[in-house]
Amino acid sequence: MPSSRIRNQHAMPSLAPGDAARPEEGEMPTYYRGPSAHVTHEVFLVRDPGAAFAISELRDVHVEVYRSRRRVYELRAVYHGRSACLFRTTNERLFGQVKRALVRALEHRDTV
Repeated sequence: MPSSRIRNQHAMPSLAPGDAARPEEGEMPTYYRGPSAHVTHEVFLVRDPGAAFAISELRDVHVEVYRSRRRVYELRAVYHGRSACLFRTTNERLFGQVKRALVRALEHRDTV
């Protein structure tokens, strides 16, 4: 069961135009908005099963990859003291986009 810690990966490149909405004063920066998830500097929302995770409460965020018929990619973390699956998909590209957004939200949290 291979896994890797997000926090130990190489530095992510700086935001390219269009990667994150540039917020107006008082608005939340949005790092990812799609049909399956929404990531801001405050919250990680998953549309199915309809879960919300406060970025400030996420600990030990990591990636797990499983193989059944197809590879399954998961973002996992400790949330309120319990292990939680934040996001799961078989779509590698979608997973990469959501993971990158979560990394940026965590980096924002750590600089505030």
